[in-house]
Amino acid sequence: KIIAEYTEGKPDDAPLFRGMKQNPVSREQAYRALKNAGTRIGLGTIGAQTMRKTFAWKYYKNTGDIYYLTNLLNHASPSVTFRFIGEKPRVDTIASRMTPEENMRSRRKLFQDAAGIGRMEAVKDLMNLLEEEMDNPMNNDAFYGRVDTLLTGMEDLIRDFQSRIMEDHARTFIGKTLDILIEGIDPDTGDYVGRSYMDSPDIDGIVYVRGVTVPGNIVPVKITEEENGNLYGSVL
Repeated sequence: KIIAEYTEGKPDDAPLFRGMKQNPVSREQAYRALKNAGTRIGLGTIGAQTMRKTFAWKYYKNTGDIYYLTNLLNHASPSVTFRFIGEKPRVDTIASRMTPEENMRSRRKLFQDAAGIGRMEAVKDLMNLLEEEMDNPMNNDAFYGRVDTLLTGMEDLIRDFQSRIMEDHARTFIGKTLDILIEGIDPDTGDYVGRSYMDSPDIDGIVYVRGVTVPGNIVPVKITEEENGNLYGSVL
C-alpha cells in the first residue's frame, strides 16, 4: 500500500528515489544511506544489495525456483544465484530444469576447443595445489577454513551429481525384464527385495519385487518404475 501510494501517478521509468537536487540517487548514495541506517539500528552488515538478497532468498525458500531468480537478477547461471543468496548449489535442482536445447548447448560448449577437458584440468590443478599447500606452516587458520568450505561444497555437489546419474541410468531399465536374486522381504511394504543376478554393476540400487517367490530364488522381473535410483517390478 505504501509503495502504491508513493508511486501513484509516476511514469514507469521514473527514478524511485531522488536526491536533494531531485536527481536520481546513485548506487554509492544508496549504499551510504542504507549503511548509515543499518549502523543506527546496530546492523553493520546492511548494504545496497541487502534487500535484493533478502527478497531473492525468501523467494527461493518459498518456491524453490532458482531459474526465475537467475533471469530476474540477470545472473549468468543458477550457480551465481545460489552464491548470491548464500545457498549451496544443488545439481538436481539445476538439472531438473535443463531443457533438451540447454543440454545440447552444454554439449557443444564442453566439446568446443576441448573446453570441458580444460575446465576439468583446471579443477585438478587447483586440487593438486591445495594438496601441496596443506603442510605449509605459513598458512593461517583462515586458509584451512576456506579449504574445508570448498571441499564440503564440492562433496555435496558430487553426491547430488552421482545420485542424479544413478537415477537417470536406472530409468533406462523401465520396461525391461531382468533376472533378480531375491534377498529378503521389506517389512514395511511386504515387497520382496533383491538385486540383479550376480550383483551386476549396471544396477546400483535395490529392486523391489511384487509377486510370488521366495528368498534365494532368481526370478525374471518386469521393471515398471524407478524412484531415487531404486527399481520396482513384478515377477513374470
